[in-house]
Amino acid sequence: MIARLCYALLSAGLVFSFICLFEPPAHAYIDSGSGLLAYQTLSAFLTGILFYFRQRIRRAFRGPRDTRAPERRPL
Repeated sequence: MIARLCYALLSAGLVFSFICLFEPPAHAYIDSGSGLLAYQTLSAFLTGILFYFRQRIRRAFRGPRDTRAPERRPL
């Protein structure tokens, strides 16, 4: 399983490298707000991930719960 994952990541990295290596010049204008749009997209993605996995994150930081019944004191 791990070998397949490593192979897939290596293949994706090679494809991305070849795409970047053989990219022709675009001669295009990049708007000054494009960086802010990329930042907003990344922050929304990370916030969505945290919101989706919030229960698991809470459980990881809480620690084990005590499942024993509380002792009752006589009156």
